[in-house]
Amino acid sequence: MTDGLDIGVWCLLIIASITDISRGKVYNWLTLPFFLTGIAYQIYLSGISSFQTLLLSFATASLIFFPLYLSNIVAA
Repeated sequence: MTDGLDIGVWCLLIIASITDISRGKVYNWLTLPFFLTGIAYQIYLSGISSFQTLLLSFATASLIFFPLYLSNIVAA
């Protein structure tokens, strides 16, 4: 990772930890920009050919966590 990327990830982790501990949730306004930035960064590094792998990874994670959300094991 580069220094700027390291700083961004650490800031995300610290802010997410603080809001999770104090309020019991991590806000979408915090995670969504980092999610989109991660997608853009992956495409920048590996090209558009990695987009298929990215979609497969997202679909796999969704298939794993969506049933947990429906059964109220995790919140969204």
